[in-house]
Amino acid sequence: VDVCCFDKTGTITNGEMTLQATKMLPGASSVDSGKLLDLVLSCCHSLTAVDPLATVLVGDPLEQAMFTAARTATNAAAIYLPGSGPPTFQIFGTQKYSQVARFPFNSELQRMSVAMKHENGPASELLILSKGSPEMMETLLEEVPQDYEETYQDLAGEGLRVIAAAYKRVSNHSEITDRGE
Repeated sequence: VDVCCFDKTGTITNGEMTLQATKMLPGASSVDSGKLLDLVLSCCHSLTAVDPLATVLVGDPLEQAMFTAARTATNAAAIYLPGSGPPTFQIFGTQKYSQVARFPFNSELQRMSVAMKHENGPASELLILSKGSPEMMETLLEEVPQDYEETYQDLAGEGLRVIAAAYKRVSNHSEITDRGE
């Protein structure tokens, strides 16, 4: 190392992480995919509310940036409802989802997942929402989109941190007892 620079005054950087872009791969319905992406960004995290109104959330800066982006993109769509029960999120104005299970980020698996129950959905149906490294998420996909690898490598080549998001509907709660989701 010949030169080491620090930005202690914040002149060059602001010390804040923001979501720069989302990219839907070909073959996905843009409306459904956009809503599902917002759902993953809103619910698949380990942020904790520090006040009763959940105006301040603490946790990983990457998760904070994704949660904030989902909240902004859908006009305050992601509202964490703290209480004594499982974490509940109000999405798209009126839809409520309760967290049934959470599998925290695991560095070996390079992903985290949550199982969510829609308040008005079928009693047995759960939505598994996952996010993680594109390489590891690819191994879970039933069908890998044609430009998947090229897309995440191009974004990473631009210096962006790339996170892949995916979902799966399950009707049997026993399907979520394993980290192999």
